[in-house]
Amino acid sequence: MTIKQARAVLAGAAILLASFQASAIPLSTTYDFYQLTDNNAEDLGGQLSVTVWDWTLANSTFVGQAGYVALTSGQVLFTLQNNVGDVSNIGEVYFDDGFFGTSTAYNSLGTDDFTNFVGGNISPTKPANLPGAELADPDFVATAGFSADTLPGGPENGVDTNIDILGIMLNLGGFADYTAVVAAMDSGALRVGLHVRSIGVEGGSDSYVNNPPDRPPIDPETTVPVPGTLLLLGAGLLGVARFRRKS
Repeated sequence: MTIKQARAVLAGAAILLASFQASAIPLSTTYDFYQLTDNNAEDLGGQLSVTVWDWTLANSTFVGQAGYVALTSGQVLFTLQNNVGDVSNIGEVYFDDGFFGTSTAYNSLGTDDFTNFVGGNISPTKPANLPGAELADPDFVATAGFSADTLPGGPENGVDTNIDILGIMLNLGGFADYTAVVAAMDSGALRVGLHVRSIGVEGGSDSYVNNPPDRPPIDPETTVPVPGTLLLLGAGLLGVARFRRKS
């Protein structure tokens, strides 16, 4: 093997390694919340969560659910859950980011659950921004077209039981994807705000913003399969080793 060939092998091995590392990113990432306002004694941060889904995993996970419409490339799914310990319901969902696009609410994605939201520009949230937005650092500024709101009615329209799963599909128009969204969530460039109502015995409301992330452990069942990648990488490195022994 010539030096030129060895360099080519090394370059190929580096590309394969980068591909393998990228493939190990989980295709769903979950974040919890912290309490932004303190109108109620109950702190619900530990029972609220948002999960970001790559479109491929979202399709395989929620296929068959009555409220689900299959995603395509350039779309991501956010699911909101409330693991109710303290009585409460998520009434409005806000996104703080510079992404352009629209959102669509996917209702009732859990088993025998019920939510009744609309998203995007169909029915803008009221209020237009997360209550207490100025308490966030930096201020929370809701992105028009991405928010979702419950339709008028009782608390059952919101996310108010352990089995409720509200989905919000963001249509990113091809200029961003799941990896870009997770990177924005991880850096704080993209934040999710919740206005939670009917909290505890007093029945008041509070606002919550997702916490900075602690990425969950990689689950082999939720990563992009890369058959043969390690084998090819090993073969490339073995070739380099043989070249070095001969030189």
